[in-house]
Amino acid sequence: MNDTESPDVVTLLDRVDGVRRGLTGLLEAGGHASYATRPPSGEWSVVENVRHLLFAEQLHLGKFLPEDVDWSKLGLVPDFAKDWDEFADVGTEPTDDAAEVIREWDTIHRLIIDAVIDSTEATPKDVQDHLDHLLYHFNIIKDLLDEQNDAA
Repeated sequence: MNDTESPDVVTLLDRVDGVRRGLTGLLEAGGHASYATRPPSGEWSVVENVRHLLFAEQLHLGKFLPEDVDWSKLGLVPDFAKDWDEFADVGTEPTDDAAEVIREWDTIHRLIIDAVIDSTEATPKDVQDHLDHLLYHFNIIKDLLDEQNDAA
C-alpha cells in the first residue's frame, strides 16, 4: 500500500484488535479496585468507558451481523441516548468488573469481526470510524489510569 491508498477493512480490523489487546493489557496491569471510581470531573470511570466501548462496537459494526443480536446488558449508552427505546436493555446489568465486560465484549467481538469480514456492505470508513471512537476512549482510559497511579 502506498501513502495515497487507504487501508482496507481487514487491515483496519487488525488495528481494532491491536487496540483491544492494548486495552486489555492496560486493564490487567492496573489497580482493579479503582476502575469504578469516577474522576473528580464526574466523567465516566474506567469501567464505564469499557462498558461504552462494548456498546459502541455493537452500534458501529453490529449492523453487519447476518441476524439481530440482542444488545449487551453490560454495555453503556451515552446520556443523550439512554432513553431511546432501541437501547432499553443496554446497561440494565450493572457491573464494576472490567474483566466481566471484556469477556462479554470478546464474545460479541468475534461474531462482529467475522460478519464484517464476510460482508459485502462493510466499508473501510465504517471500520475507521469505529477505530477512531475506540482510540478516543482508549486514551481516556489510559489517562484515567495514569491519574490514579499518580494519586497512589
